[in-house]
Amino acid sequence: MKKNKELYFTILEVGNSEAPNIGTIRIEVPSNGMVVDFNRIDEMDVVERTFTEKIIAACNSHFDADCKLDGIVEFSQIYNSYPKEFKITFDDGNESAKIEIQQSWLY
Repeated sequence: MKKNKELYFTILEVGNSEAPNIGTIRIEVPSNGMVVDFNRIDEMDVVERTFTEKIIAACNSHFDADCKLDGIVEFSQIYNSYPKEFKITFDDGNESAKIEIQQSWLY
């Protein structure tokens, strides 16, 4: 039986000590019990797209601007890893910011 697991990731604005929390996103991933099943390729492709879309949506809302990620954020880079920094560029192309993405746990 195929199962899915819910994972959570927090996105922070680097260098913002006043209100750094951009948001926490939830992503559903294929799993074999407690472990993410990276072998379910088609489903993992959807996970990668959804992961990126949710990050961009959270940044758009936080910065009140259209943002794009500079580079690729791969789910597998963040899953069970240390926080990673990424650069985002605003729609005007002149300004940018750094964000940090880290896996979160809800209890």
